Amino acid sequence: MPNLDRFKPPTVNEEPRTICDNCGGETFASDCLYDEYSEQYFCDRACFQDWADDHFDEVSDFYFDMNVG
Repeated sequence: MPNLDRFKPPTVNEEPRTICDNCGGETFASDCLYDEYSEQYFCDRACFQDWADDHFDEVSDFYFDMNVG
């Protein structure tokens, strides 16, 4: 019997994809960093740090509330 697998259409990847909240890049959710507090995804540590730099007051207030105040 001949192998007919080459005629099967490719299977769709069931893994969810997400969009980075800093740069807008799309990638698999399992490859991203997820901030449970703000419910945001980031591509990697560099994207998170760029976002944190842009939101310094928010990050500083959160840190103060959690660790100082």
